[in-house]
Amino acid sequence: MFVRRALCLLSLVAVLSSCTTISTSSNRSINTGNTVEVESRNLEGDAVKASLPSRIECRRELTQEEELKRSMAQELAEQGSYYAALAQTESLPQHMAKVALLKADILRRLDPNQSELWFRALLGTCQAGFAEHGLGLLEASRGRYSDAVTRLAEAARVYPADARIRNDYGVALLHLGRDETARFELRTSHELAPEDAQPQFNLMLLSLLTNDIPAWQQMRSRWQPSVPVRAELRTVCQRLQQIRQATGVVTRGCLIDTSL
Repeated sequence: MFVRRALCLLSLVAVLSSCTTISTSSNRSINTGNTVEVESRNLEGDAVKASLPSRIECRRELTQEEELKRSMAQELAEQGSYYAALAQTESLPQHMAKVALLKADILRRLDPNQSELWFRALLGTCQAGFAEHGLGLLEASRGRYSDAVTRLAEAARVYPADARIRNDYGVALLHLGRDETARFELRTSHELAPEDAQPQFNLMLLSLLTNDIPAWQQMRSRWQPSVPVRAELRTVCQRLQQIRQATGVVTRGCLIDTSL
C-alpha cells in the first residue's frame, strides 16, 4: 500500500497559498571553533531577542536524561504535535547545537521568523549543513525557489547520503523546471531510502510533469498508488505546473490520465 509520509516537503505545493511573507533579519555569526557567538540585529521584539542563546555549543554531549527529552520532542514533532514538542525543548539547554536545531525545525511550522533566526545561529557550527536545509525549506515556503535551491544544494553537499535532503532538493528543482537534475536527486533519494513513500510520490509526479507515459506506467505498476494518491498526484501536478509557468518555465505536462 502506498502511504505518504506526514512530514514532507512536497506539501510545499499545497501550503504555498497559506504561507506568509517573512521579513529577513540580519544575523552575524562569529566562528570561534566549537562555539559560535551570535549577534542579532533588527529583530521583532525583545521576546524574540531573549529566546536566542548567546552561543551555540557543539562539543558537549547531552546527558542521557536530556537526550531522552530531546527524542520525545522530536517524536512529538514527527506526529505533528508542534506546540507540545516546543514545550518539551524548553527544559533542555538551548545553547546545545542538537537542541537548537530541533527547536529551529519545530518553529519552522509555528513561527518561521523565529525559525530563521535559530537556523542562522547554527550556520558555522557542527550543524551548519542541517541549518542550510532548514533555511532552504523556509525559502521554498516563501516561493523563493532559486534561493531554496542554493541552500539545499549546500545541504546536499555536506550530507550527500541524507535521503530527505536529496528529496527536498529535487522538489525545489522541480519548481524551477530543472527536471533532469531533479530526477537525479529524487532517484538518489529513493535509492538511499527505498521504503520512503515521499521520493516515490515525487518521481511519479515528475513523470506526470514531463508526460513520460512509460515511466508513469512502470512506477504505477511497481508502487501501486491508491486512487486518492493518484488523484492527489494529478492535483499537485496541475498546481506545480502553474507555479512553473508563472516563473517562465515552458511546460505542457500533466496530460496523463492518472485514473487509468
